[in-house]
Amino acid sequence: MLIIYLGNESLSREQQQVIYQLLGVLFSVWFLVGAIAIGCIVVTIMKGPAYVADPYELPTENKSLEQYPN
Repeated sequence: MLIIYLGNESLSREQQQVIYQLLGVLFSVWFLVGAIAIGCIVVTIMKGPAYVADPYELPTENKSLEQYPN
């Protein structure tokens, strides 16, 4: 894009169209990367420093509950 823009004094319609299309692609990629970055930051903030979701203490075992009548 810079080669086309800086390499010519007067730009033809096709050259201007190529420049505008490349600018559109560039800004689209920037917005996509920005949206993904914001999403990653939000998830990181919501997750916090814990490495487990919610620790759940298991109840103590009661072996008499596991015995089935014969």
